[in-house]
Amino acid sequence: MRGAGKKRRTNSGYRHVLVCLGLCIMITGCFLRLNQRYRDMNREKYAKKLNYYSACMKREKRWIAGQQSVEGALCLYEITESAKGTVVPYFSCQAALGLLAGTPTEEELHMVADYLSWHAKELVKHEGIVSDQEIIEGKLVSKKTQDSVDSYLALYFTLLATYARKGGDLSEIPDAEKSVETGTRKLAELTNRGLTKVSETKEIYYFMDNLEVLEAYENMDVLMNSGDRSVEAWDQKEQITDFFYENKAKSKKAIRAVFWNEGDRRFEVGADVGFHALEFRGMDKLYPDAVAQVYPLACGVELIEKENEQVLYEQLSKQHAWVTLEQGTTFEWPVLSYIALQMGDVRAAETYVKNYYRKYNEDRSYPYKVTDAAWVVRTCGGLYDYYEEKADRDLVDAICERIENITGKQESK
Repeated sequence: MRGAGKKRRTNSGYRHVLVCLGLCIMITGCFLRLNQRYRDMNREKYAKKLNYYSACMKREKRWIAGQQSVEGALCLYEITESAKGTVVPYFSCQAALGLLAGTPTEEELHMVADYLSWHAKELVKHEGIVSDQEIIEGKLVSKKTQDSVDSYLALYFTLLATYARKGGDLSEIPDAEKSVETGTRKLAELTNRGLTKVSETKEIYYFMDNLEVLEAYENMDVLMNSGDRSVEAWDQKEQITDFFYENKAKSKKAIRAVFWNEGDRRFEVGADVGFHALEFRGMDKLYPDAVAQVYPLACGVELIEKENEQVLYEQLSKQHAWVTLEQGTTFEWPVLSYIALQMGDVRAAETYVKNYYRKYNEDRSYPYKVTDAAWVVRTCGGLYDYYEEKADRDLVDAICERIENITGKQESK
């Protein structure tokens, strides 16, 4: 009898286990169906946004592509039958970065390769200094001037590294290694105490220029250690790798030490030959004073705490209605829409894009610049990623986010 009782208890235990397993399977199945339904609803909810920003990116990229001219150079303004092309390498690099935004097509990669090939050849030929150009009678003619040397080099390096990261083949750039060697030598000549001056003849250290140089150091450091086949074959790979790695740390430390004003909790716009701060005119002056405060976000550079970034961004936005595109200058400052996105201010970024298309839906004549389109592409790419992430979000993520919001509100009371 004892054995029979034990057998009944065992059978009863098996039944309980089977019931529990069955319930778990049923609940899991219900949750998976509910989760899929939630994701389908999200996809439908955000489909319009995703289609819109995808179309915006394609449209701006087509316009940028239409400004590529002699030897792959990207012109600053719209190419017309009556207008001669103006090429400013700094802005051309930004335009090419716009072509690489999102997932570039093979055609876009090829266009960027053509531009890089021209820029690399000019760098090598002129020992690290690329001047602005004009297209006269179908030929590029140097104006023998440039706004700066350090920032022109920085944008080239960032573009080269981004091209490789996005799937571009560096072997298609004939002078890639030589241009990097030449460029690093020139940057070394311009560097003093970790910072780069504008040029050999202009010993001023601008904050925004040095941010771009730091961005270049960081991007090239990643490239040199990426295992890229072309880079691995460079004769001077070890020396070049060391240059970017060592200067990355020095640059960041120097920028923080020289340009951050701890007392006023803001950045200086620049420093003179003695590393004394240049005049800061106030946040009511959009450029360079106010823009400089948030420019680290455009370069992906972290220098200060998020709370300080937020304060500076809010100060700029309070002083300047940049989302309206009514600043009364020939620059529309689309970089601020990209910065807004980095700050999580999606509404401001979307408002800017909306006003941008109201103003430049068809007319892209002077003074509209190729770099305007490039920053809008990058903003639209960021907005696309934002809504794609929301569309792909699982039900569990939504529940957790809701709980965190409720908890956060209760803690703030």
